[in-house]
Amino acid sequence: MSDEENSEMVATSDSSAPPTQHLLEYSGEAKAFGWLVFKNTLLTIITLGFYRFWAKTRLRKYIWGNQSVFGEKLEYTGTGKELFLGFLVVLAVLVPLAIIFNVVSFYIQTKGGVAAILIFQLAYVILFVFLYGYAVLRARRY
Repeated sequence: MSDEENSEMVATSDSSAPPTQHLLEYSGEAKAFGWLVFKNTLLTIITLGFYRFWAKTRLRKYIWGNQSVFGEKLEYTGTGKELFLGFLVVLAVLVPLAIIFNVVSFYIQTKGGVAAILIFQLAYVILFVFLYGYAVLRARRY
């Protein structure tokens, strides 16, 4: 191959190269984002905070939908209902546990010694670790 043919091949391959894609790219507009934040804030205030789960979902869908990785758009598939139900589960489990913990802790402090307090606090930490594992399992989508 001559030098002339070699230089033609280099010139041809450079001009036909695809445009460089960025690793991360955001295509959202500040005006649309601001309007979304305003609507979410207004609806959250009007509903006394109950709309915040759906507001968070809409915000995540907007941000994820306007981001791309190597040209592939991201998609947020969560719903406000799922966030709200998760919140209710946390209330149903943690509020009674906190009440029980405070009542038993008060009783142990008045009647028991230091060893009883340490054993009770250790049991509480073990229960928390178990509940954390349960929460991680529930957070997965199958």
